[in-house]
Amino acid sequence: MPGLLTARLFDSGINVTVLVIALFSSYALYAFAAAIARVFGFGYTFVYLAFAGVSAILIAITIRRHSVSAERGPTSFSSIFVVGLAVILSTTYFHLPTLDDQGLLDLNILESRQNRSFAPSAGDVRPFGIEVPQPRMLANLYHAFFGLASEIVDVEPRFLTFVIANPFIGLFLFLAPTSFLWEMSRRRIDPIFCLVGVVAPVAFVFQAGNVYWYYFRLLNAPTVDKDFALFVLLPIMGLCGWRYLVDRSHTNRRWLTLIACSAPAAILSHPVTPIYLLLVWGALGLAVIRQDRFRRLTVLAMLGLFLNILSGIVINSAATHRFH
Repeated sequence: MPGLLTARLFDSGINVTVLVIALFSSYALYAFAAAIARVFGFGYTFVYLAFAGVSAILIAITIRRHSVSAERGPTSFSSIFVVGLAVILSTTYFHLPTLDDQGLLDLNILESRQNRSFAPSAGDVRPFGIEVPQPRMLANLYHAFFGLASEIVDVEPRFLTFVIANPFIGLFLFLAPTSFLWEMSRRRIDPIFCLVGVVAPVAFVFQAGNVYWYYFRLLNAPTVDKDFALFVLLPIMGLCGWRYLVDRSHTNRRWLTLIACSAPAAILSHPVTPIYLLLVWGALGLAVIRQDRFRRLTVLAMLGLFLNILSGIVINSAATHRFH
């Protein structure tokens, strides 16, 4: 609910971007609350209360907005068609995904669920005789999310990551890049062509490759944090940065606020997300560089640098794949 209500603050229409922002803002709220819970030693209950409180505030804002103006934005029927296609793709493509390292990460999810905690876990390295959480797992909020979700739906976490969550998260692996391309075109290109641009490299020019190739990552499980960060978080935060740069002055501050609130999601979902995010924002800035946008470009660049500095302090990305 908070995600859908937040999305309506950015776009009153019905289109693929609204759905993508709904997912992203919900996850950003979860990560924000979970980061606070992790710092102060709170558990899952704190996140439940945060969601309830924010939902109540957003409901009040929505009611007030509708009492002032009931105007609704246009409906993009192509977006509805794109969502339908993406649902078909994700339910077939990710029904039985190739699980790269999800099995080890599931051990961290199990510990989070058992302890009802967002604290970093050594579950993934315990089979190797290591009892200390590794730097890589300091960015653990995406894993902990499935522990929380498994408690809500009352299923065993490994069943959730392998069967239930894969098609749902996989849906946004298709929709997030599609929305990013659509917004980059200023919505002048039909969303169906944007979806084709996302899927074509895998569907039509597939070649077997290693773990750094685009199609290998799409063949992996979408419940793995690196794939979620690459195909969901990065395109959506790129979209938010783009809209902040090009939107009218009275609406662009909302996008900046959403970016700022999603800082815990960017830093604590996967350790290298802020690095790639700075590269994406830098490329977008060069694409629209103009004197009247210099202030926005500066703000976005400073925010990207801040996320990287904070990530270096909290996690130290350079050491995330070393055993200690």
